[in-house]
Amino acid sequence: DGIATITPEMIDNGSNDSCGDITLSLSKTTFDCDEIGPNTVTLIATDASGNTATATAVVTVVDDLAPTVVTQNILIYLDENGNGKIRGTDVLYICDGADVNVPDPTPPPTGGGRGGRGGRGGGGTPPPTVDYSDVIVTSDVSQFTSCTEDNCAIVNATLSKNTFNCSDIGEVSVMVTVT
Repeated sequence: DGIATITPEMIDNGSNDSCGDITLSLSKTTFDCDEIGPNTVTLIATDASGNTATATAVVTVVDDLAPTVVTQNILIYLDENGNGKIRGTDVLYICDGADVNVPDPTPPPTGGGRGGRGGRGGGGTPPPTVDYSDVIVTSDVSQFTSCTEDNCAIVNATLSKNTFNCSDIGEVSVMVTVT
């Protein structure tokens, strides 16, 4: 689920009161994938008279669970020039509701961009659009018992090969790396 919960006892390092017992609480006890990295929390100690003291601690949230990856077989048709291109997500069988935020790769801009003498900047050529091939899933996904998902979000799906031409006609194995 991508959620972690902490208790005051996990943060406390020996808080006490000379007049008796204390109650400990935290300013924040639940963390999710949006809070990966260091987070400052406040430990609040309250004694029986209602007196309070506070101290801060840093809670570092780590996502160390690898995504589950399930691939599916696909069929692509080459274009009129004998070329085809697929996205990393095309080969993934993705769970309904899975958080997948994989951007399409954008080719680098071409051309100048520095302007001429007197230079106002600008110029250059906008990046070309990328045409991806139509993809047909050939796996019988009704037989799948799992799917691609992550406890936080899938932000990258990189293929070992994503462009194809006439020399690739037939079965081609592709490795997908998901993060």
